[in-house]
Amino acid sequence: MTRKGKIARLPSAVREALNRMLHDGRSEKELVAWLNTLPAVQEVLARKFGGRPIVKENLWAWRLGGYEEWALRRELIDDACIWTRAQEALRTGHPGNSSTDHNPAGQGGEFKDSQGSLKDGQGGSR
Repeated sequence: MTRKGKIARLPSAVREALNRMLHDGRSEKELVAWLNTLPAVQEVLARKFGGRPIVKENLWAWRLGGYEEWALRRELIDDACIWTRAQEALRTGHPGNSSTDHNPAGQGGEFKDSQGSLKDGQGGSR
């Protein structure tokens, strides 16, 4: 689905930064003010929206549409990474050795299988 609102028309790097700030719980007022100060945003607003600034209603629309899609994609990617690392650990018998590698199978944690059921680190159902 192609979005047509003000925020949807912004450069992808701006939307990504905005989504991360939304995810971190930054305030609407802060985000609207930040967006309207960015030269890339001002350029898009001047070119496509008669220079009208982004307002909180634009942010609400984005939060319910573009941001929700971003959050879902992020969750799916995170789940796929966890699943892949867990499967590799089960296959090799060796959990990841990086301190940043959150491998549930290697650390006795849980992960979801493709049907969404929780599995323990040994692959059994709970």
